[in-house]
Parts: sequence; C-alpha cells; structure tokens
Amino acid sequence: MSNIVSLYIDKYDIRDDESEEKRVRGIVNKIHEKGSVFCDFPFDYMMEDEQLVLLHHMMTSLPERQIMANMKKIDVDRYYMNFVYQSENSKEKTKSISENELEGYSPISLADEYLISRDIIRNPINDINGVLKYLLEINETVIRLYLQEKMQLKVMGLKTLNYEYIKEYIDYVANVLLQLLVYRVINKDSVKSLNVINVLSEKIDEIDELIEKQLGRSKKGWLKAREDSQSCLSAETVSKCFTAYVTHRSRFYEEFSIKEVLKEEMLNSPSLFREVPTEYKAKKIIVPADEIKTVKSIITEGQHIDGYKDKLETVRTFIDIMADYGGRQCHSLCLQDLKVYYREIFVSKSSYRRRRASRIVKEYIDQVALAKKERQSIPEFNKQSQYMFVREKINRGYFREKELSKEYIGKIVFEKKLYDLLLKLYLFYDIQDSLEFIYEVNYNLLNLYNSQLEG
Repeated sequence: MSNIVSLYIDKYDIRDDESEEKRVRGIVNKIHEKGSVFCDFPFDYMMEDEQLVLLHHMMTSLPERQIMANMKKIDVDRYYMNFVYQSENSKEKTKSISENELEGYSPISLADEYLISRDIIRNPINDINGVLKYLLEINETVIRLYLQEKMQLKVMGLKTLNYEYIKEYIDYVANVLLQLLVYRVINKDSVKSLNVINVLSEKIDEIDELIEKQLGRSKKGWLKAREDSQSCLSAETVSKCFTAYVTHRSRFYEEFSIKEVLKEEMLNSPSLFREVPTEYKAKKIIVPADEIKTVKSIITEGQHIDGYKDKLETVRTFIDIMADYGGRQCHSLCLQDLKVYYREIFVSKSSYRRRRASRIVKEYIDQVALAKKERQSIPEFNKQSQYMFVREKINRGYFREKELSKEYIGKIVFEKKLYDLLLKLYLFYDIQDSLEFIYEVNYNLLNLYNSQLEG
C-alpha cells in the first residue's frame, strides 16, 4: 500500500506538497478500509500504472472526500457516476465508433420482456407449467442474444462494455423470481408458501457457495495476470463496473432498508398488525359513494381516529393519482384499497429518514395539484426513496389484509438473499462472465420453482 503512494508521489511530483501527499494516502487507506464497499473493488489486482491513473482521477476530478463518501453510502437518490474514469483518447474513440461503425445500432433491451413476463406470471388463466416453460425459453433467448452481439462486435474489432446489460438482466431476473413468489406461491392457498420460500433460500445458499468459489478462482487469475504484466483490469473498465455495482447495490439495499423498518414495526406493534378480525375484513368490492360512511368501522377496525373524514378524502385523492399516473391497479371506491391505503398512510406511524407516509403523501398531492393547475407534466416524488417507502407500505398492507403477514416477512428474508447473490455477480469485472452467471441463477431457480409447483 505504501509502495503505490510512493509511486504516485514520484510520478506526479508532489513530494514537497504535504497536503497532497496526505490526500493520496487518505484515498488509498479508504480503498483498503475493512468492512466497506471497497472490499469489492479489485484495486490490488490492477497493474500499478492503472492504479496510478485511477488515483489521479480521484485526486483531480472532484474532492476525494466527496467521491469516497458517496461510494460508501446507501442512498438511491445519490449520484455515483463521478467515480467513473475515461481517458480523453477513449472518449474520442467512443465518439468515433458511435458515429461510424455503430451508426443505427440499438443495444439489447429487456424493458418490453420485463412487462410481458410480469403479465404472464400474474394472469391466473396461464397454468404454472406453461408459465415456467415460457420463462425458461426467454432465459435461453436472452443469453443467446447477449453472446451473439458480443461475437458480432468482436468481428468488427469492438468490445462490449455496456454494464447496463448486467443491471437490466439482474432486474429482469429478480422481477421474474419475485413475481413468481408472490403470485404463484404466496397467493395460492394450495401451496405451502413458507416451505417453498425455505427451499428457494437453501438453493440460493448453495449457489452462493459456488459463486464464491468462482470468484476465488477469478482473483487467483487476476493475481497471475498481474504478475505476468497481462492484467485486463484497467482503470476504465474497473471504475465503470464498480460504479454500476455500487449504484445497483444502493437501490437494492435502500429497498431492503425500507422493508426492514416495516418488518420491525410489524414485530414491535403486534396489536396493529394482528390478524384481521372477521368483521373488519375488507373485500375487493366497489362501495357506492353515498355508502362510504357505512364502511368506516372496517377501514379503522373499530378504532376512533381524529379527522377521519379529511384523512379519507386525502386517501381517495392519492389512490386516484396512483391509478391515473402511477400504474397502480386501485380504485378510490374499492373497500380493500381504501382500507389498505388509509391504514398504511395514517394509522401506521413508521417513518423512513424522518418522514412519515402521511407527510410524503400530502406533499405529493399538493405537487400534483400545482402541476395540473399550471398545466405541467405530473411530477415524480421529491425523492425516489420516499416513493419506495410509500409503495412498500401499501404492498405490506395488502399482505396483511389477505392474512399473509408471515409470508411477507419470509419474502423479505428471501429477497435479501436473492439481492445479495445477484449483486455479487458484478464482481467478476467481466460482462460475459456476469451475464452467464445471471443466466445460471435464473435457470436453477426457475427449475426449482418447476419442481415445487408442477401440476
């Protein structure tokens, strides 16, 4: 570690500048800080020249404290891209390739398939065997398309450095596996969902052990390549991949942090999250507007709530916004929707980053009203994390209303294991390796679903 600092001092001639020397030592120390996200950064496997390039980027592009602090924080609203290094020569080359060899080129996108697969899984008309057959076929198609594109670019003398592919494939796989869990396991009375969750979790543990062994082999390969002066871990590729990893990790872990807050509230407030008494169960039915008063006891579960009427109007307004602009399947006169939204916005007192759902919702309603008045587009929430918090509270509310609170907690534990495994696949610092391992994870878990749910 001290050697690379000395090399940097000599190369950039800062031996007489104590403050600069202190700064570079600080960066190197932070890169080697135990327990931080930089444990996943392969700095020590890079050639010294590439290490020096990356250090100089961090020393000169932005205050190093800002870069290093950003990379270590879990915050979906934070910007991480200033960690990426690209040389001027590389920028010119990329521009030239885009304007010439890749004119008219469109990268592979899973956006449409993301929605199609979700709809197929959710549609009760589709039998599970047909659903899983379709998903396995799509998995084969996706990896084939990625590998075909790589070969086509190779023929042109080009290389794939689109780390967005890893992100999109991971998002697609996580969505498919979790949609299956909710709609084909948890929501099915004929399936022992907690047992299936345990089986899936055990399989993830098994796959994780194999991935750890593969990562160990990769690191040995990196060391040998460095010793032979043939390392392919350049400052550009490593900084791009690590930034993609940290950005994705931040979103996944933000979601998990929110779910942990909600899980703790459930465990610490058993009276609020008890099983719904029979007389207070809310069906998925439309209540005529002039009969809304008659369902008050169901919505409040017999509790007195100050300002009930005004709060109910706020809830109805928010439900309309979510239905019209948020893509949610809800209705402001649906009894179950009213109850779930009302309880999670006004009865539950949990907060995230010192903001309760009631405050977030009221502020957002005001923003939407102002945008409509000024004939502007409907705004997003002030922060992505605020939207995620409110959305997850609503999801939790539906699980409780369907008497699936235990399954909700089991799902959270499963998600954490799944996210940890999928994120780990960035750490090969090789796009093809990462994509192939994502394929393997999806293939194995889809087949496990098949064995657990076959009709």
